[in-house]
Amino acid sequence: MTGWRRQVPAGIDALSVRRRPMADPLGLERQLLAAVVRRPWRFAELVDQTHVPAVARTHAVRLLWRRRMAVDLTLPFGDAAWVYPAGGHDG
Repeated sequence: MTGWRRQVPAGIDALSVRRRPMADPLGLERQLLAAVVRRPWRFAELVDQTHVPAVARTHAVRLLWRRRMAVDLTLPFGDAAWVYPAGGHDG
């Protein structure tokens, strides 16, 4: 079998929904970037580091799409996915 693993296109599709510009009046993107620079987080744990986790989910996906943070797409994207600073990880 050739090509990408099944979860890769699904992960890219999940990220691409946040490709359009959006406002961040609560500064959630700054909070997310500050947290992920300290250490890698599971997606759900990362958004929980912010003041408004439910809204931060949307901003986290946008930062992943814009490559300001990184995620390992060899595993399905979801709450358990590891999120890293942009530029790679030791995994």
